[in-house]
Amino acid sequence: MQLDEPSLALDRTDAERAAYQRAYKYLASRAGKLQLLVATYFAGLADNLKTAVALPVQGCMSISSARPDSSIRSSPRGPKVECCRWV
Repeated sequence: MQLDEPSLALDRTDAERAAYQRAYKYLASRAGKLQLLVATYFAGLADNLKTAVALPVQGCMSISSARPDSSIRSSPRGPKVECCRWV
């Protein structure tokens, strides 16, 4: 199941990052055989990369095409996808 988290592309406080960890720990404990994928878009993960990679999910990706200063660059062929982790 893909869970879109566009707010991971924004500046987050340490308390907000900790809340992501708690929320995804809860979701993962109830997911059973369902695989979880976290996706963000519009901008790169920047300071939230460590948080995203540490989430207890099977995959994490970031899709960006809007901001030229993001950690993922746009290309003439369309948005680029950055896979943070896939298990």
